Amino acid sequence: MKQLKIIDDNGQADIQLIRDFEKEYNITLPNSYVELISKHNGLRLYNNRFDFINLDGLISSTDIYFLSFGDDFSENMADF
Repeated sequence: MKQLKIIDDNGQADIQLIRDFEKEYNITLPNSYVELISKHNGLRLYNNRFDFINLDGLISSTDIYFLSFGDDFSENMADF
């Protein structure tokens, strides 16, 4: 896996929280994602913005961010 430049996170996520989420929503998250989130819950990346050409042919930009597992955070995975 490529080395990520993480600038912030909410600490570690209990694997059981992630497994409970998978069970509740009947999904299986990729092992690499589970490994990352278990170490860096709700992480923020250093280079999290990128440009792209939208459907209208215009240049747009967006960012990537990760929600947190657990009830202690304002942006919780289960809220979405």
